[in-house]
Amino acid sequence: MNVFKLAVTIIARHWSYLLIYTLVLGCMAILGSGAIEAPQASEFSNDASKVAVIDRDGSELSAALKDFALKDAVEVHVEDSTFVLQDAAAKDLAKGLIKLYAERQRRPKRASWKLRTAAPTRRRSKPW
Repeated sequence: MNVFKLAVTIIARHWSYLLIYTLVLGCMAILGSGAIEAPQASEFSNDASKVAVIDRDGSELSAALKDFALKDAVEVHVEDSTFVLQDAAAKDLAKGLIKLYAERQRRPKRASWKLRTAAPTRRRSKPW
């Protein structure tokens, strides 16, 4: 409360400084906003995104998925290796990466493990 009272007394004593400060900053804001001119585009153009598609399956379904993904995009050809894919992402050669895998081979089932259950603990009797 003391800080607020002190601020009010300073503003009351030097109100002319506050008025000049406000007017100068307001004029600077008006002049600065008038100096900015945005270029008017004649027509909106949507840039197509660059997409890399890696098809490891080669089936009709993956071809259809590839065609659908590239409907509104530009295809970027990259090699199917880890280093080249990371390099393409780091250098912004492709905005997106789509990998189409073949049907996954099921792993053989592992041996089932029995869940270990803890032996029931005895409740301690109260010491009192």
